[in-house]
Amino acid sequence: MRKLTVLLLLIQFTIACLGQEKINTVVSDKTKINLIETLSLKSQFLDTLFYSGRVYFSDGKSNIAQMNYSLLDNGIYFLDKQKRLLKMVGLDKIKNISYSKRFFYVINNEFYEQLFTSQNYSLLLKRKSVIKNNDEAKGPYGISLETSSTSSYSSISESYGKGTTLGENYNKPDKINVDITLNKYYYILYNDKLTGIYKVRDLMKIFPAKKDSIKAYMNDNKIDISNEQDFIRLVSFCVNGK
Repeated sequence: MRKLTVLLLLIQFTIACLGQEKINTVVSDKTKINLIETLSLKSQFLDTLFYSGRVYFSDGKSNIAQMNYSLLDNGIYFLDKQKRLLKMVGLDKIKNISYSKRFFYVINNEFYEQLFTSQNYSLLLKRKSVIKNNDEAKGPYGISLETSSTSSYSSISESYGKGTTLGENYNKPDKINVDITLNKYYYILYNDKLTGIYKVRDLMKIFPAKKDSIKAYMNDNKIDISNEQDFIRLVSFCVNGK
């Protein structure tokens, strides 16, 4: 019975690590839309506030601004001195970004959020949104998702406080024909090497000496891998043994 339970957990793990989350479905007869006017703030951004954060550049310099992570195009947006919303660009020159309690690595011009770190091991999450059924979809503040108007971050040099809410026009009743889903991919970063975790055996390859104990831990602690906190607990066990 125990072997069967472990097997079921392994199957569940395989599916969960390539998790897909429905952000929103919006339906209307419109042919051109602005998602920020239609979707709730919670649907568009990872956080409900723009928080003061810091960008760390590869040359050792850093800058501060209020920022938030966009779930629509998986980029980080910030407010300039005129409170205009701009997308973070020049990612090849950026090493890390942090705001509020979040920390992001920039790897191959993509953002990976750090969920856990210990003993030089880091569990990272990469988000990828998919927007279907609308070729005219627009991003934050009407910016096209495909050809966004962008501005260099290096011109930002001051903070605007602990947090600033976005504008007021976020819950208009107009609807459009758009399906938005969010794919989640997990990775282990160790010694500058990034390894994708797609199946439980990928985790076991990283920690081969704990192969049997990983199975036992999942079973004994009723780990639900579809629950991100349980997944973090499992990685913590692999790294720290508890």
